[in-house]
Amino acid sequence: MAPPPANRWARFALALEEAAPGQPLCVSLCNTRHWRNSAAPREVLTGYDKVVDWAVATAICTPAEGEQLAGEATAHPHVAAAEWRRTLALREAIAAVLAAHARHRAVPADAQAEVDTAFREAMAHLALRVANRRLVPSVPDGREGLEAPRWQAALSAVALLVSPALARVRECADDRGCGWLFVDTTRNGSRRFCFGNECANRARQARYRARHRRGAPDHRPPRPDAVDEPPCGDREHRGQQREQRHQQADQRRRGVARQRVERHGDTPAGEQHVVARAEENQRGQRPRGQAPRGDRGAHRAVPGDREPSRFTMPAARDGARAGCPCARPAARVA
Repeated sequence: MAPPPANRWARFALALEEAAPGQPLCVSLCNTRHWRNSAAPREVLTGYDKVVDWAVATAICTPAEGEQLAGEATAHPHVAAAEWRRTLALREAIAAVLAAHARHRAVPADAQAEVDTAFREAMAHLALRVANRRLVPSVPDGREGLEAPRWQAALSAVALLVSPALARVRECADDRGCGWLFVDTTRNGSRRFCFGNECANRARQARYRARHRRGAPDHRPPRPDAVDEPPCGDREHRGQQREQRHQQADQRRRGVARQRVERHGDTPAGEQHVVARAEENQRGQRPRGQAPRGDRGAHRAVPGDREPSRFTMPAARDGARAGCPCARPAARVA
């Protein structure tokens, strides 16, 4: 006869799964601290009111329930402040645990203990009921307190730690200390950065500059018809050739426009624009293809200012073409 197991409850395996789509809730909570690994991190949850805003944005509660939580926090400021501190402590513990898994390192014992404590506290106040052949947790009395966002984050963290998606947890590979956590949902698991238009774009630009830096060796085999040409790194020579081609094109357009003027004895508005632009380029007042810079929009966010770049697109570049004659529509020739 086999000896009885040390834990008689081990025969029951309870699977905890987060059914909401998108990134897990615990990952979203960890990312409320921007530029986590940099020298100047930015805190988003500066108070319990911001915790309520995050809960509404992540569908933890409805806007009406968020207003109730905000009212309860206003009525009990000391309790709300204590709950805010516990939420931040749980967030840092979850971030330490997930970062350790992303880096394939040992999980800190104190961080794992913090997550386990918050999970046990949440389960002590929740009731399990069977619905659609699943165990669904719920609040017995139907009224959630200020602890609801923290409890849901604790359940989300444990659900992620016991799911196969834990092997897909990644940390942004930006070298400035982005620290953004995410679950890689790509087919081949090759995602390395938080967003393609931010840290990934900066990495691509850095690789491009490294390849095209002046004096950088060109490992490509030379073409037979380009042996006597200057190397690819000679940008000055290429710029002179490009300017010569532009001047030749301007001369051709100016000649065609003047032939039309001599032929018809009249200068339409569109031809006046071509002549004026060609003469302006020839005098050197404005190099061809260059326009006043104008307002190029907001620059990319730095560790001190993360939010505008992450959720907004750069400003429109209408001002960049405001001074260019090409931006104005040519008059229709009768």
